[in-house]
Amino acid sequence: GCGSGGGTARFRRVLPVAVLSLVLVGSLVARLDVGIGSARGGGGLISSFVVVVDAGSTGSRVHVYQVRRGGGGPRLLSVEQVARSSKLKPPLSSLAGQIGGPGAADGAMEAHRLLSRIARAARRLLPEAARQSGRPTPIFVLGTAGMRRLGEERQREIWGACRAYFRGQPDLWAGGPSSQHFRTLSGADEGRLAWVSLNELLLGGDGGEAEGQRPFSIVEAGGGSVQLAVAGVKAEGRSGGSSSNSNDGTSMQVQVVSLPGYGAAHFEAALKAGLADGAAEGGQTTVGNPCAFRGASETVRGVVLSGEGDFHGCARLVRARMQAMDRGDARLGEMWRRAKELVRGQLDERREGGGGGEREGVAVAVEVDPEAEAGAVVASSRTPFVGLSLLFHLSHFLKVAYPDTMQFPSPTLAELQHHAEQLCTVPWEQLKEKLEGKDPYTPPGRMIGRCFDGSLLISLLTDGFGFPTDRRLMTFLAEYQHFEVDWAYGAAVEEMTRVWKENKDGPEEISITDSTPRVALSPWELMLVVILLVAVFTANIFKGIWATATRLCQRNNKII
Repeated sequence: GCGSGGGTARFRRVLPVAVLSLVLVGSLVARLDVGIGSARGGGGLISSFVVVVDAGSTGSRVHVYQVRRGGGGPRLLSVEQVARSSKLKPPLSSLAGQIGGPGAADGAMEAHRLLSRIARAARRLLPEAARQSGRPTPIFVLGTAGMRRLGEERQREIWGACRAYFRGQPDLWAGGPSSQHFRTLSGADEGRLAWVSLNELLLGGDGGEAEGQRPFSIVEAGGGSVQLAVAGVKAEGRSGGSSSNSNDGTSMQVQVVSLPGYGAAHFEAALKAGLADGAAEGGQTTVGNPCAFRGASETVRGVVLSGEGDFHGCARLVRARMQAMDRGDARLGEMWRRAKELVRGQLDERREGGGGGEREGVAVAVEVDPEAEAGAVVASSRTPFVGLSLLFHLSHFLKVAYPDTMQFPSPTLAELQHHAEQLCTVPWEQLKEKLEGKDPYTPPGRMIGRCFDGSLLISLLTDGFGFPTDRRLMTFLAEYQHFEVDWAYGAAVEEMTRVWKENKDGPEEISITDSTPRVALSPWELMLVVILLVAVFTANIFKGIWATATRLCQRNNKII
């Protein structure tokens, strides 16, 4: 016969192998870490570090923090900066238009190079313990004003490139929804996170309310936008309006006004372009620039801009442009009105409470790099507002330039303006000889813009926000107890607090949800899987051959 009985017997011998293989594969599927939150078996845990990349207007600044559960008092977490941040150029926004469309291949290579540099910087800042732990470190790449100025399509292209790159970096895998880890912050988010950072560091995460102290308000001036953030009301659970995800398990309403286009880099570029265009229309090839130091010149759109070092002339240009921007966008006028209301409300509230607008019982220790020419400066302030980013950079540069007279870190705006006026009169070559490389917060490429910075910031604070010039209402701050004070720290606090809340019933180690399945096999399990898969494959081939042979045999029997 054709061996039908033998075929059945052979099939029965193959069946246990197939069933055993299916059981093993099923058990492996059950072990996939689709939602790593459980982490009871030790798998799927992230490292105790987090990387936050500030994808700003002028470059990408890489920050690394260590996160531990419990921070004393009401804190849910302890978040500590591991090392000084590292800034890389060009900015991520420079990839706009290169990734999609013509030249996409070259654009993809450029994106890969830039993202590789960011990844290398993160690994360089991470401690050896984090690199050797075998656990992925979550990374957040968050864009600010430079990204906000791009269209949605360009932003999607850049964030898509980020997702594609970091999916191939298992030690820096973001985990969780990629939209959470690679995204553009709104101006309100940027201001709110800067507010979180400041109050978390200065007041221990509880806003100081346990001691009757009010949270600080902030003014932050960056390269592309300016933010004002004023404390609101703390409440358990949800809160309306702009709210912070506090490190003490509550939410705090924060009123934020974000003003796009008023950051120094964007505003200065637009101002120079306006000067150049005006000169070109009049047939001129050279025009004076009151915002640049005397003797400094540059060519913009084919027109030479020659520095005049005129603080008040620059301030007039700045105010004229501010007015033109407000006329061109009605929303800006409304934003400025709201900002002035918030500032006035804060000052009136403190005046009614006594102290002439000064905060009672809060001392802000400002530590300055001891290698700076001004030396280590430790000063106390009781001001209700704190100025961040460019506000600190300018005031500290003025302190380096005029160490005997500049009242740093809490000058009145009149004192700030007086020293800015003096600075603008210094010829460029003389300024370079005296101060180049002396201020750690002023890189050589930025020193040429410090005259403009003074005119811009004084105009913003007085004409824009309505601050009086004769009161000490603001402390300029960049670091506090060796922590850099910027929105990236607030982002680390908020994001890891969210992760903690998702896993607060778990072990002491923090885990994170990961949307990508992962399988962890021991060597013997891997070998067994290979053997069984080969066995199943061989059995299926044998079964097919046997079935074909049986059909041929039966056909031959019929013919016979």
